This record gives sequence, C-alpha cells and structure tokens, in this order.
Amino acid sequence: MHISHKEELRALLAIAAPICFSQLFQMAMGITDTILLGGISERALAIGGLSTGLFFTICFIFQTALNAAGVFIAQALGKKQPHIIPSLYATSFVFALLLTIPCMVLIHYIRYLLEWLNESPDIIDQTVHFIGILQWGTFPLLMGVGLFRAVLPALNAANLLLKTTILMTALNALLNSSLIYGLFSMPRLELYGSALATTITLWLSSLLLLGIVCFSKKLRPYVYPLSIDLRWIWPFAKLGVPMMAAAAAEMLLFQATTLQAALFGTSALAAHQVALNTCTTSYMVSYALGQAANVRAGFWTGTKNYPMLGQAILIAFLCTGLIAFAMSGLIAGFSTPIAKVFLGHTSVPSADGLVLASKLLIIAGLFQSVDGLQTVGNGILRGMGDTFVPMLFCILGYWAVAFPAANYLAFTLHYQTIGLWIGLAVGLSIVAFLMIFRIYLLVKKQQTQQKNLL
Repeated sequence: MHISHKEELRALLAIAAPICFSQLFQMAMGITDTILLGGISERALAIGGLSTGLFFTICFIFQTALNAAGVFIAQALGKKQPHIIPSLYATSFVFALLLTIPCMVLIHYIRYLLEWLNESPDIIDQTVHFIGILQWGTFPLLMGVGLFRAVLPALNAANLLLKTTILMTALNALLNSSLIYGLFSMPRLELYGSALATTITLWLSSLLLLGIVCFSKKLRPYVYPLSIDLRWIWPFAKLGVPMMAAAAAEMLLFQATTLQAALFGTSALAAHQVALNTCTTSYMVSYALGQAANVRAGFWTGTKNYPMLGQAILIAFLCTGLIAFAMSGLIAGFSTPIAKVFLGHTSVPSADGLVLASKLLIIAGLFQSVDGLQTVGNGILRGMGDTFVPMLFCILGYWAVAFPAANYLAFTLHYQTIGLWIGLAVGLSIVAFLMIFRIYLLVKKQQTQQKNLL
C-alpha cells in the first residue's frame, strides 16, 4: 500500500481539524462558566475556577491512559484485522471503569490536598462541596467523552466529536445560566448551579455520543457484535499507564510553576497566567496534530509498511513545525497587544504587569514551538506502541531539568517569573529532542529488521 505526500497530509488534517475545533469549543465551555460565575461574585468565580481546574486536571491525567484503546484500534486497521475491533471497543469500557474508580477516590479526598496547600477553611468547604457535585461527572467524562475522544479518531470519525461538542457547548451555556441565575423556572443555585450544569452536560454528551456510535451505519462493523475480552486489559494498562504518568509529570510541573509565580506578587502571577492561557489556547493545534499523528503512526505500524510510516512521521513533523513556528512568531510579534487584551481592562492596570506579560509571551513563543514538536513526537511514539521510554523522557525532562533550571534561574539568579519560563522552555526543548531521536532510532531499527527478513 502506497499513498502520496498530499494524501498523507490530507489524512492527517482530516483527523486533526475536528479534534482541534472540538477542544476549542470545550475551552469555550470553561470560559462561559467563568463569565457566568463572575456575575455572581469574585468569590464564586475563584471557587468555581479552583474546583473545575482541580477536577478536570485529575480526570485528564486518568483519561490520557484511554489513548491506548485508540492505538490498538488504529493498529488493527493497519493489520487488516477489523474483526477484533468490536472486542477492543467493548473492553475499553471496562478499562475506563477501572480508571474511573481510583480517579473518583482521589477526587473524593481532595480536601486533604487543599488543607496541605493551607487554603482557608471556608474556601475548602465550598470547594469540596462544588467538587462533590462534579465528581458524579467522572463516569461520563472517562467512560463516555474521554473514551470516545480516543476511539473515534482511530476509526476516522473525529468529525462526530466536533458536531457533538458544538451542541454541548450551547447546552452547557443554557444550563449554567439557568441553574446559576434561576432562569426558565429553574432553581437559583448560584455557585453550585454551575457544578450541577457541568455534570448534566457531561452525562448528556456521553449519552449522545454513545447513541450516535451505536446507530451509525459507518461504525456498526467496528462496534458489533459486542464482545468483552478481558485479556486486552493488561495490554491497555501496559501502554496506557505510562501515558498517564507522562501527562501527570507535565501537568504537575505547570501547577508547581504557577504556585512559584505567585511568590513574586500579584503582577507576576497575572503575567504568568496570561502567558499560560495563551499557550494553552495555541496548544490545542499541537494537541490535535499529536492525536492525529498517533492514529496515522498506529495505522502504518500495523501494516508494517515502514517507508509509509517514515513518510507519515515526516509529514506530521513538517506540518507541526510550520504551524508551531508560525504561531510562535505571532505570539512573540504581538506580545504587547495580547497582554493588553488580558490585562488592559482590569480595574487598576499595572504597567509592570503589562511589560512582564509581554516579555513572558516572547519566551512563550519559543516554548510553543518546542512544545508542539514534543507533543507530536509523543503522539507518534504512542502510535508505534512505545510509551515507557517517552514517559521516562517526560519525567526526567520536566523534573530533572525544567524544574531545577526554573528554580535556579528564578530564585538563585533572581530572574523571577522570566526565569521560570526560561526553565520550562529549556526542559521542553530537551524532551522534544529526545522524542525525535527516539523516533529516529526506532524507525531505523524497524527498517533494518525488514531488510534482514528480505
């Protein structure tokens, strides 16, 4: 089987585009919640933001392991073994359930984390109550939305994610406004109305996706007959748990950096959040390309067509590199206007905060380019079935390089928040290099083995 460079690029973008836009719409859901809670009070906004941030961070870490199901499905298609996909699909729900249990336990005991962070008792009580409502959304988030995000791209049905996310974004806004403010004869629940609305939206999103998949003629051969094979649980865990550990290493690094930025004052923390929010938004493109590269690499690994695998890898890196460098240039080139969008409308704009945010955005430009390369590199390695070594790269790169470098630059050399971001960029650059080098070694090894067989 052979396809041209254009066909490979088209296949990559066909998967990446719906994922990217669905992620952006999901971010819009969070922004909507923030705006609506801000209309209640600053306290409601702070507690809602803290609660949802903790909840979705924990769930996302566990959700990452579900990508193992997508890898095996993509490889099965490449091997021309579609008959095993219904078994993979059905068993992935069992795997998701097994992940949901520890995830819910961790969320249930979030109070101890907040007490360790020395949060005030009243904030802890309200946050725990808010998360106590949200935790019932763990089931649909992992066993529904999260699982389908891993499975549907592998089945070339990522467009279903986009369609449902657009609908759920509108529904989330309606439910939040109704339950927060008591509109349309709904009870006025204010802060906790947002938690209930988000939980309901997660359940409806999952049920909608499940219904679409079950009744889709295109997907029917991959779904039926339902047949759970528990022998797949260990391969799922073996591939998925290192993904989860790598995601945890990265997300905890950014959480730790945010706490450190707060030590330098309100202006420094605000500037840090501007850079972080900008990178998070632009990261959605790299994330989508990483997921698409995961599927394409998984497919070609399944076929054992290593020249085509090499072409897919090259296309993924070139596409990501061009987009990431373009976005880096935009972020760095328009750093001051971007900073003013975030900080220019505050009640007491800080000139120091604006200048610092502009400087951080310039560093974030470099950060964005290497982050895109390491994200896609990680996705390619997942598709090739290699997750343990990339996990080690992430843990070492983030915690043995990025974190110490950030601390040294920020506190010893007194570069403060700028030092934190330079440290992050250095760590990510090393991880990106290691990912690319690992891919090179694996592809070279596979090509050598294939030549020896011939």
